[in-house]
Amino acid sequence: MMRAQESQILDPAESEIFTYLLFSVTGIRFGVDTQQVSAILERQEAEDVALPCIAADAALSIEQGVVAYHQPKVLLIRHADRFGLLVDSPEEIVDVTIDALRPLPELWRTARIETPIWGVLLYRGDIVLLIDSHKITR
Repeated sequence: MMRAQESQILDPAESEIFTYLLFSVTGIRFGVDTQQVSAILERQEAEDVALPCIAADAALSIEQGVVAYHQPKVLLIRHADRFGLLVDSPEEIVDVTIDALRPLPELWRTARIETPIWGVLLYRGDIVLLIDSHKITR
């Protein structure tokens, strides 16, 4: 006889969970899939191993003058070219369901703007821009 727990069918919505690391640059919230980040390093650790880094404001084309990183951390990106993304202390790591994710508006995509931003996350009443770290160019 089959036990009740073995016969349960998984709810498809439960299997569609994504985990994002959130951070802000000049007040704009961003998120990167944690599967694209292999480690979070102190800035000095990255410098000690001569890890090439790009600041988030440069990688994301944020043009607001000099950006201060008060608690800098380096996200070690899983990528063909090993590099780090300099961010100001990550805010939190969140699990979200697929229904919280939205693609960029058609206008953005048709304008052919070169950006690693691929969509948005609706999280706690905020809009978080989602980054595909594989599209970051150094």
